[in-house]
Amino acid sequence: MMKRSILSTRAGRFVAAAAWCCVSCLPAGAQPASPAPNQQPAAVTAPIAQPETVDKNAGHFDPALLARPARIETPQERSERLRASAAVYFATAAQKRAELHRRAQALGIPLEISRANGEPSRLFDITPEGEALYVSPNNIAAADTIKGDNLWPAGSVTAIPNWITGETGDNLSGNGQTIGLWDPSGSVLTTHEQFQGGRVTQLDGNPSPVGFHATWVAGTLTSAGIDDFVDIGGGNILNVGNHSRGIAYAANVSAYDLADISGERDLEASQGMKLACHPYALNAGWSFDGTAWLWWGTGASQEDWKFGAYLGVNSGIAPRELDSASYSEPNLLEVYSAGDDRNDGPGGPTTYFLSTDPNHTNPQTATRDWNDGDAGGYDSLNPVACAKDILTVGGTYDIAGGYSGPSSVVTSPFSSMGPTDDGRIKPDVVAAALRTGTGAKNPNGFVGFLTTDAAGDLTYRSSLNTIGNSFAAPTVCGGLALALQRRDQQRPEWINNGYPIRSSTLRGLAIHTADEAGPAAGPDYQFGYGLFDATAAVTLMDQDITSGANPAFNGPKPFIKEVLLQPTKIVQFNLHATSTSIPLKATICWTDPAGPAQTSGSVDQTTKRLVNDVDLRIYPPGTTVFNPSASSTFKPWILNPDLVGKSATVRAQPASTGDDSVNNVEQVVVNNPSTSGDYIVQVTFKGSLSGGEQWVSVLLSGNTVPAVDFRITNIANQGNGNFVITWNSVVGAIYRIQGSANVIGPYTDMTPDIPANLESMSYLVTAPNGSSQFFWRIARYY
Repeated sequence: MMKRSILSTRAGRFVAAAAWCCVSCLPAGAQPASPAPNQQPAAVTAPIAQPETVDKNAGHFDPALLARPARIETPQERSERLRASAAVYFATAAQKRAELHRRAQALGIPLEISRANGEPSRLFDITPEGEALYVSPNNIAAADTIKGDNLWPAGSVTAIPNWITGETGDNLSGNGQTIGLWDPSGSVLTTHEQFQGGRVTQLDGNPSPVGFHATWVAGTLTSAGIDDFVDIGGGNILNVGNHSRGIAYAANVSAYDLADISGERDLEASQGMKLACHPYALNAGWSFDGTAWLWWGTGASQEDWKFGAYLGVNSGIAPRELDSASYSEPNLLEVYSAGDDRNDGPGGPTTYFLSTDPNHTNPQTATRDWNDGDAGGYDSLNPVACAKDILTVGGTYDIAGGYSGPSSVVTSPFSSMGPTDDGRIKPDVVAAALRTGTGAKNPNGFVGFLTTDAAGDLTYRSSLNTIGNSFAAPTVCGGLALALQRRDQQRPEWINNGYPIRSSTLRGLAIHTADEAGPAAGPDYQFGYGLFDATAAVTLMDQDITSGANPAFNGPKPFIKEVLLQPTKIVQFNLHATSTSIPLKATICWTDPAGPAQTSGSVDQTTKRLVNDVDLRIYPPGTTVFNPSASSTFKPWILNPDLVGKSATVRAQPASTGDDSVNNVEQVVVNNPSTSGDYIVQVTFKGSLSGGEQWVSVLLSGNTVPAVDFRITNIANQGNGNFVITWNSVVGAIYRIQGSANVIGPYTDMTPDIPANLESMSYLVTAPNGSSQFFWRIARYY
């Protein structure tokens, strides 16, 4: 990382300093601490605190209170590790495909099954028990629904009456952002006029044929929205091009099919990709092929076990694999559709066929669950939507004019619902998937994008009524790309530095800023945490970066923090409420290690998949004894998944609060907070941490921006040349202690990165051997 002077308006770090003087204080043979690798001595760019302002002879510190360093992977190390992982996948991909085809032939399983819409379902894996797993696509008012058009330049949609854009003045378009797209339907029509400038690239050899679905989704992400006038009937000329504008309409898209997804994902992550869209599903339960119902479950089971399941098969897209990939790729957020399976099915006894019998030669009569999901449509999540670390998006009707309260959010009738089999809250958020065809901004129900003409030939026209959660996922992906664009604009030095934004932060941002949906406050199994709000997400990102007396020097991180839990270490900081009428809200989100895989064929296996059980609590002002279970303690939302009774009435009950040991997202809300004192936020964990540590993203709102008094407050002599340095810190910031034998430098990093978990940090340092005097200072790097 390039070091920058404190005088820079975009400084990567700044320093607070103090000095101590010692003669012959080191034991014989003592060695100096080693500087961090590849770090050049820093110029003195900050005032030196006077020695008399600190107590150099204070008593010994409790070692449990001392900060622990962290070995944070550099961008180069991360890139090399992921590229090596990608190479391993690519080297074995052809062999794995050949083995899958050989096994399918031996079991009489077709490699491809035609669907009613003409797009194929492709064999992706076979379970150890011989069950075939097929993958299929899920079948611009979306921007209005999530308030993404508020972030565009003013007046950027010219041909649609009454469409006002640019209310926020942010002028965002997705420019400079690259979004990954994996779609099994085929290749994107990259020459489409709406992808002007070659912004969409098919990177896996252009699988044949061109996929309508892949092109529609790419259009939802990044269609330019340029003029395209079409006669939609009766001489009614409409500018369908403007209607087809994508959420991040100037972003780039890197498109792939699913053949080599594991290696491709690692390769893109190694190159800095931060968002990936996955608008497809593993086939489960029922589907209608145009003439008859097909059953995608096992031949013997009454209920398809795959709904809500935490699959662990080696397909590249099974939930356990997705969590493993997310843990390995901590800066790439993968956005998945919840699925379109709720209540799908014949509704009652009927003659049907197994999915492996697409020619309808062997009619079935065994009793099944005649609709997908449990009573009320619960437990209908597609398996790929059940990973812990991905952002799962459900579908709603579009909202003409944008969100106007919880009742304005109406779920699409097909959007899959939670809980997962272990009771987790999914989907995470919802977005538009079904067009109403109402309102001035969407009079014909346009979603975008490509369709065919009467002769079946590809055209450059837009589609009137394509629906499905496949379009909810890219809507959210595009909105988050706008938030990343704002981050890059405000902090260009962060684009490729050693501390890129974590995927859990982006996922938490979408959840924390979502608009309330559903009949009661808090999350539910239908809407998750609510309707994705692109404007709120961008605003919180922007305010976190630009707030404070000196935001150019990294600022106080008042609303977004990335903190590191380590053994015996908790995270604690104060919050002051802005107003008694504005709720104080905190959300934590973490990329949890992969949990134990579900047994193939086991229906509703309730084994907990959470590995690191992290907890969030907010304590009222004046608290001195921190009891996480006390009635006065503010606890996270929880839901009753009723995994045994499976009652729709129980599952629809409003969220309550309590201890959560199931989800890797927790949210605490303090309604009508006091402004007479500081609330205390604690992030802790139960038991031990897999991997020895856990990064956690913290999102905050309803709080004031604290002042930053960055200075060394104490140097305590521990004897034998050891000193404990204490300084005022920003929780979520990263520091290093630097040292020099000369007050004017040069200064060298004497410690690795020290992530701040408290507002006052202490660290034990040792003077270099033979020093008669030595000078210390603290440098903030992030």
